[in-house]
Amino acid sequence: MTTPGKFGDRLRALREEAGLTQAELGARLGINRATVSRYEKGEREPEQLTLKRIAQIFAVTLDYLLGLSTECHEPPPSYTAVLQCHIGGGEIEEAAITIPPDVELMLRREADRAGRPFAEYVVEVLKAQLTRKG
Repeated sequence: MTTPGKFGDRLRALREEAGLTQAELGARLGINRATVSRYEKGEREPEQLTLKRIAQIFAVTLDYLLGLSTECHEPPPSYTAVLQCHIGGGEIEEAAITIPPDVELMLRREADRAGRPFAEYVVEVLKAQLTRKG
C-alpha cells in the first residue's frame, strides 16, 4: 500500500532526475509507458516485485519510494569510484565495473550521439576521469 500522492510524485521526480522518459523506465521494468504514467498519476499501484525493482533502479529505500520516510539512501558511487576500487593497477579494459543503471543509460546516450560503440566510449570516459584525478 502506498501513501496517496507520494509514490507517484516521488516516482516522477526520481525518473526525471535520472533523465529517463516514461518509456525508458517502462522498458527497464518490463512494462509499457502508459503503466508508468498511471503510476505517476496515482491511477495504478505497482506490484511488489515492480516496487522493489524501481527502488533498485533509483537506489532508494522502499519506505522512501512509498512515501513512508523522507530519508533515502545515498546514490550509488559513481562509476569512476567503483572503477578505482576495482582497477588495482591493471588496465582499465580488464577492470570489473559496476555502473548504476541511470549512469549506464546516460553513457549509452552519449555513445550513440558520438557514434561510438558503448564499451569503447565507457573506457574512454573512464580513462579521462582517472587522468584528471591522478
